[in-house]
Parts: sequence; C-alpha cells; structure tokens
Amino acid sequence: MEEKLAFLKREEIRTMAKDLARLQEEEAIHEKERISQLRVEEKLKREAAAREKIASTMIPKGLGTKEETIPKPPTKKAGLEEPLLPKTQRPSSLEKILVRIIIVLFSLGFFLLITFGYWFFIIREKQIQPSPASSPVFTPSEVEGPSPSAVGVIPPIPILGATKEIKILRIIPEKDFKNLLSESLVNVLPSGSSPEFFELVPQKDDQFFNLQDALTELKVKSPEGFFGLVSGKADDFDLFLYSKGAKEQRLGFVVKLLTLEGVKERTTEMLKAWEKTMESDWVNFSRILGQENPSLASVFKQTSYSGASFRCLSFQEKNLGICWSVFADYLIITSSGESIMRTIDLLRVRN
Repeated sequence: MEEKLAFLKREEIRTMAKDLARLQEEEAIHEKERISQLRVEEKLKREAAAREKIASTMIPKGLGTKEETIPKPPTKKAGLEEPLLPKTQRPSSLEKILVRIIIVLFSLGFFLLITFGYWFFIIREKQIQPSPASSPVFTPSEVEGPSPSAVGVIPPIPILGATKEIKILRIIPEKDFKNLLSESLVNVLPSGSSPEFFELVPQKDDQFFNLQDALTELKVKSPEGFFGLVSGKADDFDLFLYSKGAKEQRLGFVVKLLTLEGVKERTTEMLKAWEKTMESDWVNFSRILGQENPSLASVFKQTSYSGASFRCLSFQEKNLGICWSVFADYLIITSSGESIMRTIDLLRVRN
C-alpha cells in the first residue's frame, strides 16, 4: 500500500513538473512578445519624434496641431489657385463658334464697305458725269442722209453729259431743221418708263450748229446784242430732247455764257426784257411741240428749285410753255418746267 502511494506521489510530482515547465515556457513566450511590442513602440516613438523635429524646422510654431505638420496638397477650398483659373482655362466650343462668327461678320462688313465706296466714288461718278471716252456714241443708222465727206466726223461732247444717245440731224434740201425736229419727237423715245435725255446735233454742210445757227434756222427773233453774250462755239451748245414717252416730248437749249464781267446780270436783264415778245418770237419752236392755243397768262412767273431760280410762261397745253434760267455759267431755255429742273440737276452734277 505504501509502495502504491509512493508511486502515485512520484506520478503527481512528474505531472506537476510538466505543468510547471509548460507554464514557464508560456510565460517566457509572453515575455518575448511583450519585449518585442515595447521595442516596436519605442521605434515608432523615435520615428514620430524625428518627423516632428523635421516639421518644426519647416512650419512656424503655433500655426497648427501635430496633424497639420505634414504638408497637404492645396485644394479649391484653400483659395490659392482660383485666381489663376481664368488665365489657364480653355475656351468652350460655344465661345470658339461665337468668335468665328464675329470675325466672319466683321470681314463681310469690311468687304461691303469697300464695295460701296468703290461704287459710290468711282462707278457712280462715271455714270453721272461720263468722260469723253464714255460719252454717248452714234451709229451710221442714226445719221440722217450721210454724205461721203461727213464720214468720221465726231459730234461735240454734250454739255449735260448724262444723255442716253446722240442723234445727228443732217439738214439737206429735202429736210429742213424744223422737219427734222418734228421727226425726232416721233422717232426718239425712251427705252424704259423713266424720262431720258437725248442729244440732238444739227449739222449742215459738214458744220455743227451753235445757238445762233439753230435759232436762225427756226426763224426765232432775238434781241439785239443777244449773241454777244453767249459762246459761238458748237462745243458750248446743246440742243436736247427730254423724253417721257410719245405723248410728252420737250425740247431745250443750253449754251455757255461768255467769260465777261457782269455777263450773267446783263443776260438776266435782257431775257426779262425779251419776255414781252418771247411767246411770238418762239412760235415756230413752240408749234413743233404741239402748241395750238395762246398762253394762260401774259407774264412769266419766277420759281425756285434747289437753290436755283427760273422763270416760266405756261401754255394751255399740259406741261408746255417757255422757261429760262441763268444757272452757273450757262443759259437754259426749255419748253417745260420739269425739263428745266432736270437740266439744272445735270449741270449741278457737272459743276
């Protein structure tokens, strides 16, 4: 019995020894883990202290906490980069389209301005006041009874300038000046609905008429000394037809005054004195245009137009009469108020 008890005690002692050894081993493992943990924490503390020391040399003290010592990338909330955005931001597609449209419109406006200027200052001037090279021309079919000696003769350049055509009235024994004028009223018509000027150039014996030649052929009586106030050159004389259609054809004369002192005043005084007999003196001229009845009034009436004055005697026939004006350096005599106003317009452009 005692041996059995002794055996049990020995077994118990061995078991206790094993348990104690296991406990010691576990305690040693725990101690190693604790020491390792302490070493890791100590290492982290040293690294944190080193980082804090480095950060303290870069950021002044008092600006933030330890969490703010590490530099952070700037954000939109910081407000540091926002003022620079407009300079670096690229334009949108809509902005690009608007810019291109503005450039195109500006270019188109500039082109239209240049085109209008060219038309207004160059083409328009040529149309209103043609040069000798662009003056109306005539063809052999427009010449009445051409003679071999007249071939190549160039008529005078019209004073009025903007005439539709030049019609040469060649006076021959079979057709006198009065008959040729009557035929012109029938044959010379405007091409459209607007009134037009036609230059009529009387020619006899290869010589073009001046004012004295024309009035002499028409047997118009003139005051003494009248032709001493106007030019005797064919180049300074126009006989024109102002045509509004077959039912309204008006004839007129334009002649340049001589460059003498006081010639305008003397011409005006002479025409006013001539008014007393002008209706009877110009009867052959007026009958060509269709006058059949005497004038409505016995005196001429003065009218102003665009700064110019003219005087008219009206007949009973519509838009028919005798009108005259001393305008610029010219004497104008026409058969209606409308035709003298249009003549003043052309002379104003010329001068």
